[in-house]
Amino acid sequence: MEDAGLFAQSEPITQIPNVDVFSTRDELIIEVELPGVNKQDIDITLIKTTLTIKALKLECFEEDKINYVCMERAFGRMFRSIELP
Repeated sequence: MEDAGLFAQSEPITQIPNVDVFSTRDELIIEVELPGVNKQDIDITLIKTTLTIKALKLECFEEDKINYVCMERAFGRMFRSIELP
């Protein structure tokens, strides 16, 4: 994502996604909440035992056509780093 210009260094990280990590007898399962994020805007890397998740949630509306009274959703860069057992 950084190479594509989607994750510019000057933009602050605005969200830390919630993560559930659990295991079954055969697997380690990691579930990450990324509502409203397009699959192509997610970057996942694993270096040794550190899993890093970066994502970009873009606004999906044209501001000049909508007059919001209240907006509680957040947009921008998401980042989460998880140390795996």
